[in-house]
Amino acid sequence: MTITQLSALDLYSLWVRFLRGGIIAAMVLVFVALLLIPLWDLLRSRNLWVTLIAGQVLPNQPVENPRLTEKIDDFQFDLRAKRALPLSQDWKKLEIIDASGEITNDDGTGLIVRALKGAYDMEKKEAVLSGNVEFTDLKGEYRVTTTSAVVDLETETVRGDAPVTVESKDFRVQGEGFLVEDRGQRVVIKGKSELLIFDELPQNRQ
Repeated sequence: MTITQLSALDLYSLWVRFLRGGIIAAMVLVFVALLLIPLWDLLRSRNLWVTLIAGQVLPNQPVENPRLTEKIDDFQFDLRAKRALPLSQDWKKLEIIDASGEITNDDGTGLIVRALKGAYDMEKKEAVLSGNVEFTDLKGEYRVTTTSAVVDLETETVRGDAPVTVESKDFRVQGEGFLVEDRGQRVVIKGKSELLIFDELPQNRQ
């Protein structure tokens, strides 16, 4: 066997190794793509920081099932929505559709929040909600229903100027506006109000 023949065999062997390595690399890339694409979609639906990254890539596209968490001192605000749309290029203002969430204090007290739509301003830490707005305390002692409300995390209050109804097992009160303060422990009814106190007998609570 000549030197020329040996060199040809060596080149052929190197070519086979190159093809084999290329096939393995392609398989790895396909596997990584199949793994990361569902993971990316999952992260987009679970956490807003990924939503922000996605928003920089596709600034005009809605994000499905976003979640926002704000931790301030000893309480936390968790807000979820069916859909979010940017109201500013930096995604610090969002329009939210079909929103729900919780305001939870470290001592276990807090509020459950629901609304058909709203907007959230990350810099002001303020959510403006509208459409079948409902607040229920975590202990189930009362429920507030209205058509619009503002959740202000800086002042730790919830307020509204639309007609409101507050109900518990013992009473129902209606007014022209409301203010929830002391982290859900105190509800103030504003304007002209009407109070109905239920009879202690269950059959008379109609």
